[in-house]
Amino acid sequence: MLRDDTATVTFPMADTAGQSNEQCVLHQQIWRETGINVEIGKRLVTTNHNTAIYACSEQAGLAAITTSFPSPQWANPSVEWVKRDPFVLTEQSMADKDVLVPMRDALIRLQQQNKPESDH
Repeated sequence: MLRDDTATVTFPMADTAGQSNEQCVLHQQIWRETGINVEIGKRLVTTNHNTAIYACSEQAGLAAITTSFPSPQWANPSVEWVKRDPFVLTEQSMADKDVLVPMRDALIRLQQQNKPESDH
């Protein structure tokens, strides 16, 4: 997630309307905004306001980083990459309040899809 200069959190977003490859547009936007190289997977959900939420995986070893860090100087200087538990976030902490519940739904859906099948 990203934290902006107002201390609210959001997700990297891109306007993909009219674009033939939404994943490529989103990948480029995240790179420009954060300097983080992510792989954009499949669409998980679409909100009531037509915001698509995709499964993304980082490609830069972010799992080992435990603290917040600034974006590169050439990226958007008013955002900072932060880790937040989406199930602890409140609407007041979100820049786009309408994305919080669908994002949680998308994470649950992704966890269920990645859950190994148990042997019977």
